[in-house]
Amino acid sequence: MKELLHSKVKRTLLTLTCLCFGVYAFTSGWLKSPVQSVCAQENPCVGAKGKDGPEGPSGLGTFQGVTTAKTTGSGGGWKGMKAKCDSQYSGSHVCSEWELMRALQDGSLTTSAQKAWIVGSSYRLPNDAKVSSSCSGWDSADPSDRGAIFLKKSNGNIFIYSNDCDQSNPIACCK
Repeated sequence: MKELLHSKVKRTLLTLTCLCFGVYAFTSGWLKSPVQSVCAQENPCVGAKGKDGPEGPSGLGTFQGVTTAKTTGSGGGWKGMKAKCDSQYSGSHVCSEWELMRALQDGSLTTSAQKAWIVGSSYRLPNDAKVSSSCSGWDSADPSDRGAIFLKKSNGNIFIYSNDCDQSNPIACCK
């Protein structure tokens, strides 16, 4: 009975794995063969490989530095903020929080700046009417709007935070 139960569970997991995650080589404790070969045999949804699609993006940009000039959240829209980065670091753009997090992890974020604008996710903090975003598309210096920044604490730790859009900050630039 135990073997029959394991067999049914294994078959169900294989089908779910094939349907949910595509055909990837995977092995687990009691499943010794790659899911790819089993899925191709047991899953009627798996067919012949289709035509390759276009090449995807090259990945995240790398941190270049922060601008010497500061701006409020009214930085001339998305194009204006990119132009501010590009004027100091040719070909660069405003860093996303993901690019900045990677730079923090790999140690390439070396700057003396205490904070700088970045492109961040939109969210609202509990009990706070302000939404953190990118200062309404980098077109607002309204103190009721917020934009994402990186903030360096006195101990050197850096984290993502939000700042009122009427504040002047340099811009973190990536390429």
